[in-house]
Amino acid sequence: MEERIFQIRAVLESFGANVSWNNTSQTVMVSATNGKVMTIHYIEVGQGDSIFIDYGNYEVLIDAGTAGYGAKVVNYIKPYVDGNLEFVICTHIHADHIGGIPAVLAAYNVEMVIDSGEVGTTATWRNYMAAVDKEGCTFLVDEDMQIGIGENTWLNIYDIADGDSDTNNNSVIVRYIESVVLLWREE
Repeated sequence: MEERIFQIRAVLESFGANVSWNNTSQTVMVSATNGKVMTIHYIEVGQGDSIFIDYGNYEVLIDAGTAGYGAKVVNYIKPYVDGNLEFVICTHIHADHIGGIPAVLAAYNVEMVIDSGEVGTTATWRNYMAAVDKEGCTFLVDEDMQIGIGENTWLNIYDIADGDSDTNNNSVIVRYIESVVLLWREE
């Protein structure tokens, strides 16, 4: 966990944000240059991953662990979701990343799901796709795109690789971008 925190801290601080770690709540607090606070939660879901980003009126969930962790993720993010869950990003089709997504889709109105576009053959993948279809939300396969999540703030999605025999190498890549407006005044 500390390695992940260090990596995200270095990136965000290089863009001028203030980054701190709250050990009690196990969250990263990011004070952006526009004065808003972004909270990044690393949710414990065993071997897999689950990251929740709360930034003003925008909530983004990246992965949700296995099916057994779906309810935990749903309950964890409940206090932070103020309306719809704007984005669910599924990095790749392994069960420890998408297994809990059907529970999330059942609990929240989700505006958009983004995934790697890989097609699986497992029951977990079929349950995931059935839940996405039932949700009726916008479904996008990772391609190079930029998604606004507030004033001067975006998530960039990068399509780095597809079709690799190692599913991990086909993962969705997400990067947080905040534009910094510099005012120049000649005297």
